Amino acid sequence: MRQAQTDGPQRVSVHGRDAVVVMSAEEFDRLKRPVTGHDIVAALSAAPLPDASFKRLSEKAPVRDIGF
Repeated sequence: MRQAQTDGPQRVSVHGRDAVVVMSAEEFDRLKRPVTGHDIVAALSAAPLPDASFKRLSEKAPVRDIGF
């Protein structure tokens, strides 16, 4: 458990076969969080593309009523 908190996820084996991975709660929460547009922009901005620029555009679309 301590290694998972300091060194990252740790594999635990049973009878010589990987059974589970133990990770810190912070890492688990980060992985379980829904991906947002901000995450995608951040990932693309961190990519090694020196001449590319990424901006998040929000577009408002009209809402229409539909009958059921």
